[in-house]
Amino acid sequence: TGVDISAKQIELARANVPTGDFVCADMTEIALADAAFEGIVSFYAIIHVPREEHAALFGKIARWLKPRGSALLVLGASDWEGTEDNWIGAGATMYWSQFDVETNAALLRGAGLRLSESAIVPDRLGGAHWFVLVEAA
Repeated sequence: TGVDISAKQIELARANVPTGDFVCADMTEIALADAAFEGIVSFYAIIHVPREEHAALFGKIARWLKPRGSALLVLGASDWEGTEDNWIGAGATMYWSQFDVETNAALLRGAGLRLSESAIVPDRLGGAHWFVLVEAA
């Protein structure tokens, strides 16, 4: 099951994985069944969700996971919120909203997720992301 807010990304996913189940939706608003997934992966998406919504989203991820299910998430490594015009020369404005590692860890634990492994990974644009593997209770 793939979820993306971009219709174009859903179109590309369907073309590349014709047997997949894809939904064009906002991950903060989609209704998915509790305990529906053994694993969830979110790369470089949550950092574009307003950070005031992160705690609620982590709670949803915890509910969507089966007991002992895992989620691999890419979150912010530093506290920052802002925009960049003409992001990577694409002519679009990009928005980021993220907490630091300590705040993210507290929010994940508060959602009932156990931190298994993590690493801070620098990116080629001079920032860094926190890759974190969590497990549902």
